[in-house]
Amino acid sequence: KQEDVSGISLQAPSSLCVKIHEGNSTTFHLLDPERPTETYHTTLSDVDSTIVHPTRRLLALRAKGKLQLVDPVQKRVERSAELSNLSFWRWLNQSTLGIVTKEAIYHWSLNQSHTDPPRRV
Repeated sequence: KQEDVSGISLQAPSSLCVKIHEGNSTTFHLLDPERPTETYHTTLSDVDSTIVHPTRRLLALRAKGKLQLVDPVQKRVERSAELSNLSFWRWLNQSTLGIVTKEAIYHWSLNQSHTDPPRRV
């Protein structure tokens, strides 16, 4: 079985995200260095990148113009949106994901409804 560890990121003070390619799918492992026995993972296909929420066990995933917020503990997609030409994204605070595309800047708030798309600013 061939596995390719293609990315490790430490974006949140208490979370480490490891991206592993296995065939056509990608598995993201979310690790807490302070609790090494608590490991959460989610397997998806065609994911380009991920960023970890600064305080929660929540992954923001980007895949071909689609953004998803995934809870790897509950193994569910909390919300999803379509945005093309994403250039940059980052958690601005504990409740807002900032998204920059070639056309505009957006804020995607965890405080808004689960069905609301990112808001253009």
